[in-house]
Amino acid sequence: MPTHCPFPLRALAVAALALPCALSAQAQTTAPTATAASAAAVRSYDVPAQPLGSALARIAAASGQQISIDAELVRGHSAPAVRGDYTPEQAARAALAGSGLALTHTERGNWGLAPAPTPAAAPAAGAHALPAVTVSGKAEGSTTEGTGSYTTWSTSSSTRLNLTPQETPQPISVITRQRMDDQGLVGLNDIMDATPGITVKAFGVGGDGPQIWARGASITNFQIDGIPSSTSMSNYLQSSVLYDHVEVVKGATGMMSGLGTPSATINMIRKRPTKEAQASVTAEAGSWSRYGTGADLSRPLNDDGSVRGRLVADFKRQGAWTENYRQDYGVLYGIVEADLGPRTLLTVGATHIKRDTDAPIRAFPILYDNGVPTGARPSDGKAPDWTYYNHQHDSVFGSLEHTFGSGWSAKAEVTHARYTYDAVIASLVGTVNQAGTGLLAQSPLWANTAQQSSLDAYVT
Repeated sequence: MPTHCPFPLRALAVAALALPCALSAQAQTTAPTATAASAAAVRSYDVPAQPLGSALARIAAASGQQISIDAELVRGHSAPAVRGDYTPEQAARAALAGSGLALTHTERGNWGLAPAPTPAAAPAAGAHALPAVTVSGKAEGSTTEGTGSYTTWSTSSSTRLNLTPQETPQPISVITRQRMDDQGLVGLNDIMDATPGITVKAFGVGGDGPQIWARGASITNFQIDGIPSSTSMSNYLQSSVLYDHVEVVKGATGMMSGLGTPSATINMIRKRPTKEAQASVTAEAGSWSRYGTGADLSRPLNDDGSVRGRLVADFKRQGAWTENYRQDYGVLYGIVEADLGPRTLLTVGATHIKRDTDAPIRAFPILYDNGVPTGARPSDGKAPDWTYYNHQHDSVFGSLEHTFGSGWSAKAEVTHARYTYDAVIASLVGTVNQAGTGLLAQSPLWANTAQQSSLDAYVT
């Protein structure tokens, strides 16, 4: 039973150390003017009524603005149609009409959202209202669930620093929760097949994992919430129901993954508990005896919401074009967050993934060795009834994060994962001639257990 137990300890410097220190006086004086002129430019908008997060994302993209959208704020809100000539800010405020939210501005000129102020009695003399402090494992705008957006406004997969995609010094693609739902992306293979610049090469159906390529090289760097996951853990088993979004950074990510490869790094960002109670139930059915059901429940666990929990369960059964193929795919995920103080967040959670396949389908010849078609049909690829491929992946994790008043933050996370598989696969090797000979039958037994423990700690 091989065990893989890396204990990477990484620390990152302040972002300012990587930024150029010299700006010309002309650039410093003209940039704000150019930004203001762009913000005030009047243009025509034709944005139909839709979820508020999606409408704001369209307006921001059309005007070249950057906006941070908190999924919790816009959840359940819809925007009216915005049609006509507006400045970008006027268009955004029109979309916010009736939502109870207000447009805010950061020091860098970007947009943000906040609850609209409500009339209140004047504070007593000497009283001061302090802004609320929210501790979160992800930066504002990095949660895509509930926004209706096909992008994220903050990513840390390249450098660990919370940057916009435009600020990230490497090409990055993001598959958001909205896109997974819209396109029915079930597993990591589906997500990668929908990602620009990624090639997925499958060797069978229900058998061992595919090869995932980028920039001419196989992808071997996988992360879950920024923590490296070994390739021996068969990351292709991961289900999309566990994740808020998936970030793919093209090229080497040596700062985050140690020895880099020229392909890419895949970072899967987990769903988090929500401040407001929510619940959803799904059901599906399709051809080849496919059906499934799932539930996603999230709610505060105490009166003040300082402890929050989320539970996700999903089960799918699927057949294929051969009569004896069947695959059962079950996922269970639980996570709890607790505010230990105004600036300290404790997170614990666990996942369970089980995928069992009967009669996994392997490639079989459709041409003779002289190039003449054999006349085989897809249903002729039936595997013997005694073949199977069973997987089980279990993991537990916990993290502690503290934000300092000076703008620094520190986080430590411990994870342990265990992956077990057992399989008997039947396949044909070689080429067949028209006499019906030339092929070799193989039926190897595969069985193993791999474990990985990680400690990740950093300061930004």
